[in-house]
Amino acid sequence: MKKMICAGLIALLPGLALAYPLQLQYSITNLDAGQYRYDFKLSVDGTDGSWKPGQQFDWIVFGDRQGSYGAPSGFCPVDCWTSKIIPNITGLDEGFTGNVSGGGHQGPMLSYGPSGPVLPGWQPADAGAFTDWSYLSDIYLPQGQLYFSALVRSDWTIPDGFYLAQQVGAKVPEPSSIALAGLALSSLILQRRRRR
Repeated sequence: MKKMICAGLIALLPGLALAYPLQLQYSITNLDAGQYRYDFKLSVDGTDGSWKPGQQFDWIVFGDRQGSYGAPSGFCPVDCWTSKIIPNITGLDEGFTGNVSGGGHQGPMLSYGPSGPVLPGWQPADAGAFTDWSYLSDIYLPQGQLYFSALVRSDWTIPDGFYLAQQVGAKVPEPSSIALAGLALSSLILQRRRRR
């Protein structure tokens, strides 16, 4: 009987973990000299039933990574507190400010309102509401490597955690693509030299 209950709970956990009212999408543009511009869109996703009118969110960490104050993050390879994070957050909607999060969640963050990362926070008007911003970094985080979280929520039944952001576009050649292109080019050069 205990095994059946445990198996049932384990089967339910993946579905519960996916229910989250926010979705973060991003695209990456290679600027030059190893700089990347990330364009983010944080939106309300009402498809799984986890969003309800009146919910508020604050202390939104993007490029989030679990750790302690000195632990590396997605955008902070050494320490978020010594990185140039705040000036690199641009294009924020009215009411939002950029900051840095440390502790259990490391990375650049957004807070809403004059009180900082506490409630009242961003209160989306409806499903589909969004806010967007840009971030400059010398770190490339492709699909599967960029996480986010909203640490302050008016509805504490929403699970705290690290949620995977979805890459929707990139104007950056992936490192493996660059390597393949380089290999193809060098083999062409070798073939020409052999013919001569």
